[in-house]
Amino acid sequence: FEGDGATTCEDLDECLGEGGGNDCSENAVCANSAGSFDCSCRAGHYGDPRGGACEPMGLEISSPSHGSFSEEWAIEVEGRVVAENLDDIDVTVNGIPVDVGNTGSFTITLTLDQDEIFNGVRAELMHSPTGFKIRDRVVVIAAQSAPLGGTVWQSSAVRIAKGSFETLERIVNDELGGSDLSDLIPKDTKLVEDECFVENPTKARGFGDSIGGFVQGTVETIVDTTEDAIDTAEEAIDTVEDAVDAIGGALSGCLTWGDVKVRDAQYNGIELKVGPQEITVTLKGIKVDLKADTNAVDCDIEITADSATAMASYSLDPDPSDQTNMGISQLKNVRVDFSGFEEDFDCDYNMGSAVQSMVGGLEGEVRDQLNNFVQSDAMTGEINGALSQLEIAKPIFAGMGASSSTPIFDIKQDGEGITLAMDTVLTTLDPNPSSPVLTETVSVPQQFPFAQLSSSFPLTPRGRPYDIAFVLSDSVLNQIMAVQVEGGEFDLEVAEIPIGTGDPTPITAVLLSLLVSPKFAGLASVQGLRLRMSPTLAPVLAGKAGPNGELAMVLLSHLLLDVVSEDGLHARMAVDTTMLLDFEADEGTGRVMPLIKSPKDASSQMTLLDNPLNLDELEIREKMAPLIPELVSLLGGSIPSFALPNFFGLTLSAAEISRVGDFVGIFVNRSG
Repeated sequence: FEGDGATTCEDLDECLGEGGGNDCSENAVCANSAGSFDCSCRAGHYGDPRGGACEPMGLEISSPSHGSFSEEWAIEVEGRVVAENLDDIDVTVNGIPVDVGNTGSFTITLTLDQDEIFNGVRAELMHSPTGFKIRDRVVVIAAQSAPLGGTVWQSSAVRIAKGSFETLERIVNDELGGSDLSDLIPKDTKLVEDECFVENPTKARGFGDSIGGFVQGTVETIVDTTEDAIDTAEEAIDTVEDAVDAIGGALSGCLTWGDVKVRDAQYNGIELKVGPQEITVTLKGIKVDLKADTNAVDCDIEITADSATAMASYSLDPDPSDQTNMGISQLKNVRVDFSGFEEDFDCDYNMGSAVQSMVGGLEGEVRDQLNNFVQSDAMTGEINGALSQLEIAKPIFAGMGASSSTPIFDIKQDGEGITLAMDTVLTTLDPNPSSPVLTETVSVPQQFPFAQLSSSFPLTPRGRPYDIAFVLSDSVLNQIMAVQVEGGEFDLEVAEIPIGTGDPTPITAVLLSLLVSPKFAGLASVQGLRLRMSPTLAPVLAGKAGPNGELAMVLLSHLLLDVVSEDGLHARMAVDTTMLLDFEADEGTGRVMPLIKSPKDASSQMTLLDNPLNLDELEIREKMAPLIPELVSLLGGSIPSFALPNFFGLTLSAAEISRVGDFVGIFVNRSG
């Protein structure tokens, strides 16, 4: 007190710091009384409120860990509580009372709902004397899992429709444009060898042989009987033998013989046509200059052809050294056709039959050489070099925030296109240090859509033509969701919220007191109130489409919804809800935008975890339910759009995004 003791005697409020103040502990409440004051621990605390310490009561689920996976029908839940008097507390797990041991530990077995992927485990402690409650919550995922950063088997595909092969043709043709026919038919190549070019009209081979034999026999007789004239006889024999050769040659039917060689070879152009199963190589405007190398006749020959065409089938296989790439090991079943062969020759003598032989020889030589060229490493190297530039999956995944590897496990070719069937490995491209680290994602068993990505379905599911399709399983989309959570894409903090159809409204204590709970009015002096949303688990696609044709139903569990300001945390809620996922192509920018919204009949669950304002959980659930769809729409707006990659330098634009069997397909067309 203070005063004169006679007429005035005023009580000093030690709780306001008067009269020397108070010695109440932190987390204690000071209550002034006449001439004194009292200290008591705040609700939810226990200990020595005056000069000592008020410790918070505690509740923790120690097992299972938050976000753990289980395919068992039941799990064992373990936890512990911290309180001054364990007899004053009651603990429930999912509404079931549990016994708390002398050490504060408790255990209970819970059945998992296998029809629900997210199974919440909610523990609540109530302090009986004060009615104070604290809660803890973890979520067990009742599903098959796939490791984030591990292989998701048979989970993505690229379909290249046959129209897109025109672009591949252009690249390979640019490379082949510098080829030279002399590489196929080199100079001095012998097209005809040891051929008789000028025949003797009599063709009296038998007579010539007889004359030769007679002269030979006569000379040998002379040699045998005239040993002294050996030298002379030998000279005679040589002379006669020469004569015999000449006579025999003349009378046997051939006057001129020799070879025909290539002097020069040219063509006007080479054209490559690539289809999903066959490659055609055409040489146009062939011109070959020949020279006859004979013992007597001079002859220049020019042979031309409109075209020589080689057709070959091929098969694509994963590259053994890098299965994320593909290639042609060899072209096979080569067939060569010619068009418009003509000859023009200038010879000293009529060599018609010989020219025909030369033409046949040239055709056979070109056929053999073109066959060899089509099957050569040079040809397959040019095509494989172009194929190595094909990147569709990697840049799309990068646009979604993921570093990727897509080993090819199978390649299907048909008359309408090629399907590259791939496994998928994803990791987070740019992790946010403040975001949760996720190790597993939900794996959804789905049938790979080989049938839907074949010649039986040359159009999109909605009947539109397309050039390329990029197809993803729900398991891969779940990994993308996890990557985006790790990258902080779902983190959102807002200072205003949409209410109805009007403009967004600033968040104030008055607004929250009207919309949520009157107890928020106690924050009237607090500036800068905000709502902060932070995921603790990755959203999950469960293999179900939306009720109105949306691509997918997305389950979201244990999203932390905080009311915060510069003064700290004022309330924390864990929210479970359902979202709808769709994609939309922006025709102006060419980007693909994820669209997330809340179903009209969506039900949400909410657990009040941190409650400094002593809010009523039932009231919060009821009042927050209409706001959840608006907040989900804000959350969807935080997910980034992604650009479609170029296709061999051409811009791609989305034609349709729809389900392909169980998978989700992004169908695109080339432009530019």
